[in-house]
Amino acid sequence: MKKIAMTALLAGTLFVPVAEAAQVEFTSPAWRDVTYGGGEFGADILGKGGNPDFYTFCLERNEGLSFNTAYNYTTSNAAEAGGVGGGNPDPISEGTAYLFERFSNGTLPGYSFATGSPAANAARAASGRTLQNAFWGLENEQAVDLLNPFIVAVVNEF
Repeated sequence: MKKIAMTALLAGTLFVPVAEAAQVEFTSPAWRDVTYGGGEFGADILGKGGNPDFYTFCLERNEGLSFNTAYNYTTSNAAEAGGVGGGNPDPISEGTAYLFERFSNGTLPGYSFATGSPAANAARAASGRTLQNAFWGLENEQAVDLLNPFIVAVVNEF
């Protein structure tokens, strides 16, 4: 089994809405399907600039966030509150780390990274839903869909 050197930034983050140092604010990108509870979120590390510094996803189905709200954060390789399928802390899977690393590097095969046109935005939103479902499956937050192309990529890698 290959080891993943980089873990998903903010994947195991504890968010607390308070005004202090080491804060992040989430936004919903224009291409995101707002009718879907998960998907790709913009993350702006406060004090670094106005645009999202990176994009990320939810790990826990039963935990939410508010957009444009400052949250204190810490980084970890585990979800602190555990969610539906885990303990406290709930370590992220190697599959989640692998997929997020590829996503964050812009090298995840099959992910539609383009935006701008309505068709490109729709393709990116669909990719975000599919990747979100892969994360939730890998983190025991829902049943694993063995037809999900990102789950297939993890199975083929490991």
